[in-house]
Amino acid sequence: MPTTIDTTRLNQIYAEGLRRIQQAAEEIYGYRVAALLDEAQSPIEELFLVALVVESDGNDLLIKPQHQIGPHRVDVLLEWWDSCFEPENQTPHGEVIVELDGHDFHERTKAQAAADKSRDRYLTGEQYRVIRFTGSEVYADPFKCAHDAIHVAAMAFYEGQGMKLR
Repeated sequence: MPTTIDTTRLNQIYAEGLRRIQQAAEEIYGYRVAALLDEAQSPIEELFLVALVVESDGNDLLIKPQHQIGPHRVDVLLEWWDSCFEPENQTPHGEVIVELDGHDFHERTKAQAAADKSRDRYLTGEQYRVIRFTGSEVYADPFKCAHDAIHVAAMAFYEGQGMKLR
């Protein structure tokens, strides 16, 4: 006999787990996770944002969810800053756009796929690096996705400084 899943209970467990992770991240890292989560537009984004705070672990990373760039609103803009300089004397390097692709809105139809490709071309033309994660990737391991995104931002930062990372 097939097992039925109580989705209401699963949602309660998810919400409680997310609340506990958020509280721990705020206590450990002093980062206002609640402010980030207010900007999230999906559970995938919530999970990824919390993982970003934990994985960034005090690095010079500015996290901007739902950031407007030209005609597009991106899921997350990561900006890597150099803390050796005063903010007024620097510009960010290592700007990376992270798109989190839930199945319902991305690559489900040819039109959605074409829109995503067009958007990526625009953002790349504006000198941003664009990386994408599927919802399945984020649900399977949000910390790996966050780690990978931070690594790309760090690489972009150091390349902007004339250095190469492996």
